[in-house]
Amino acid sequence: MLGPDENGDDSDEDDDDDDDEVGDPNPSSSISMPEDDEDELEDDEDEVVDAMEVSEDEDDEDDDDEDLILLLDHLVHQPVVPGGKAIFVALGILLAATDGVEPRRVALIELLEQLKSFNESLVVRLAKPAELGRASKITVIAIMACILDIFLIATKLFSPSAWRTRISLFHQAITKDQSIQDALKRLQSLINMDMRAIATETQATVEEIHAAIAAIKKSHGVGMSELEAMKEELDRFLERDRQRSTAANTSRLLGMLDRVASADIDAQNSNGCLDGTRVDLLRDLMLWARDSRSPRIFWLNGMAGTGKSAIARSFSRNLRSEGLLGGTFFCYRMIADQAEAKRIISTLAVSLALRDSHCTEALLAELGIESSVREWNLETQVKRLLCKPFGGIEHDDDPMPIVVVDALDECSDETVTSDLLSKLIDCVDRLPVKFFLTSRPEPHIRENLENIRPDLGDLVRLHDIEHVIVGNDISRFISHSLHNMRKKLPIATLPSWPPQADIETLSRLSGRLFVYASTALQYIQRNPVERLSRLTGAVVTAGHVMTRSLDDMYKLILSDAMNTDEYEADEIDLTCRMISVIVSLHEPLTVIAFARLLGVSATCIRGSLDRLYAVIYVPSQDDNGFLSTFHYESSLTR
Repeated sequence: MLGPDENGDDSDEDDDDDDDEVGDPNPSSSISMPEDDEDELEDDEDEVVDAMEVSEDEDDEDDDDEDLILLLDHLVHQPVVPGGKAIFVALGILLAATDGVEPRRVALIELLEQLKSFNESLVVRLAKPAELGRASKITVIAIMACILDIFLIATKLFSPSAWRTRISLFHQAITKDQSIQDALKRLQSLINMDMRAIATETQATVEEIHAAIAAIKKSHGVGMSELEAMKEELDRFLERDRQRSTAANTSRLLGMLDRVASADIDAQNSNGCLDGTRVDLLRDLMLWARDSRSPRIFWLNGMAGTGKSAIARSFSRNLRSEGLLGGTFFCYRMIADQAEAKRIISTLAVSLALRDSHCTEALLAELGIESSVREWNLETQVKRLLCKPFGGIEHDDDPMPIVVVDALDECSDETVTSDLLSKLIDCVDRLPVKFFLTSRPEPHIRENLENIRPDLGDLVRLHDIEHVIVGNDISRFISHSLHNMRKKLPIATLPSWPPQADIETLSRLSGRLFVYASTALQYIQRNPVERLSRLTGAVVTAGHVMTRSLDDMYKLILSDAMNTDEYEADEIDLTCRMISVIVSLHEPLTVIAFARLLGVSATCIRGSLDRLYAVIYVPSQDDNGFLSTFHYESSLTR
């Protein structure tokens, strides 16, 4: 496992910190105990050493076993290994129990023979304790816990009643006892994990270690305080290590990919859909998000001012509350970074990677030491920032994370935006992620998303939602906002403000445009009573102050449709004629009828209106549906 310096070599300072965190038995062991108990441990340690010396005098054949005893004595003084004294004292108790009882001594020798191979492994591991990596420290702690468990089992087997039962069967009962055998198997498993840690220094075995300690705990009802302390320390150590690793990886990713923080949901204003509005749509979106078999792309398109961004903000927050938000990018033409389509993939890749440590490591592994990510073309970005690091992740039947990209039409380069959509569509079925996209129905977006395969993409046109549903939502929004304004007014003199008739009038003026309602409410807020009457009176007297933001929106759309750098003079003239006729018609016409009226083909009509889909409704069929301005109450007079 790599350390803070990315090459796997911790600095000396880091090593010192790690040692402090694991525990120091002198003077404060990781397994805390009263001072009296510490004194008793010191006395017991002396007794164990005395017993060991007696053993040396009596039988030179036990050199290997004495090596184990010497190893345990060595462990006591290792700051990287907590709980060494507890094990040493447990061995002292066993040695005392064999004093003068030859069968017990033979049985204990057999047990120590079983532990001989583990001794050899630990000798190698502790030869240079300062060089132990994090994974090594973890496994050594677990091995110590398992040895302590074996000694606890042996102590119980040496009790008079248990010993009489077993010694009558065979003189080596202690090593053939099932509980001892199970413990030795667990110890062997931990040694195997330790060997893997030597090779990889990874945390991959943490769950197995916890399971082994849990098995030890389950087999004993007493004498487990040391193990509990070890496990708690292990958990704290792993959590600190995880936090350090996450912080380092996050910093590295942010530095390499230059994420656009201002495009994140947390950087947007808090306004979303008012409670009780867009209920059916938001419910359907959550159903799509939770269904692992639903299409991978959901395109919400709508004409200018229909409330797409408010829906995207509410949906993003709903996804986050259920743990399904993979990332967000809110495009905005007035901020350069948010208007650059090439920044979308790198920003989303960071968000997806930071959801899970394995994803973080996968993306970092793919990036390697690259320093030119911002210069990558879109094909390379999609391949190396999405497909390679995340493509192999299995999602089974679990809901996939949802990536939200709002207002794609706000991106400055239409060619790059179109290319981005094309590349995403090509690879989306190989990614464990779904995309929620919103935009106006602009040509370069429609050409990629309107004819997408049904199994890959779904779409909802906000302007096709029934007028009565949208009207009710807008009316609720207006009523809620005006009643909030009323709280700041002298209620005694205005008991019935706002009048219900004025709410209905303002709702009708808004048509299906949430942006009109929002703009009108911002205008009213400056002087609620007076300005509401200006907007809803028999003659509307609100001027440019009220309409400025709407004028700017329409001016932008119309100027794009009549750009002299892109269209010939006769083409612009035809577009102007069409607009003037459409807004003047008493009754709307079909595309084919409108073409006959102007003496041109239906194809010509569609081509001229192609840039005006954001403000003029163009039906999908020539002979069905009507051309109309979306905000049909364009005049502020009644």
